[in-house]
Amino acid sequence: MKKLIIPLLIFLPLAQTQAVPFIGSIEFPNSVRSIPTLCGYYKGTRFNIDSAQNRESNTASFKIEESKNCTQLSLLFATKVVPFALKMAPNKYDNKILGLKVPSNSDYALYELNKMAICKEDKDCSYSWEITQKKLPTDRSLPEKTIIILLNPEFVDSIRSIRWKPEDNIAFLPVIAITKKQGINDQLQKAAITLRLASMDLNAIHAPIITQTKHDDLTVCVIRS
Repeated sequence: MKKLIIPLLIFLPLAQTQAVPFIGSIEFPNSVRSIPTLCGYYKGTRFNIDSAQNRESNTASFKIEESKNCTQLSLLFATKVVPFALKMAPNKYDNKILGLKVPSNSDYALYELNKMAICKEDKDCSYSWEITQKKLPTDRSLPEKTIIILLNPEFVDSIRSIRWKPEDNIAFLPVIAITKKQGINDQLQKAAITLRLASMDLNAIHAPIITQTKHDDLTVCVIRS
């Protein structure tokens, strides 16, 4: 009598994609005496742009969370970004927010970031970003993975990529350099007030980042507004 052999199938759980911090920084010229508080948003959350002034480099930093395997992001500078909903009929809209867009009367600068590997002959590899300036579609809607910084694009002089190692549990976003043109300190301070007002629409639909800190057997959640 032949034995019936039934193959045993083992289903392994899919590995969860590891989320790591993506660190960004904004460099201000020495003529900027007080770094203004800027507003940033990413995928439904708003993040703090740390305006604690660094005397040596005069920089502000920020952080988002994203998959370690993320290979493409977008970076947007604009003075105003608004939500848009599905138009059901003339003058009637669905309550569900479909996405974000830049109003037609607002200037913007959009950059596409594509992760690339840079390897030497000894196979010592590092990651960096290939940076390409892009245009929004005709409806001016934003790509899904867009880092939004409410800032007049005319204030941005350049953005440059820096490298990090594949084995690092961290990634570095391009460094944003603010223009050194004359009068930039006063212009930034005045614009910060206007941008605070422009951020109200986005703050209403973006949750603050929640930081969890463990103390012994307790977990303390700190909500940053």
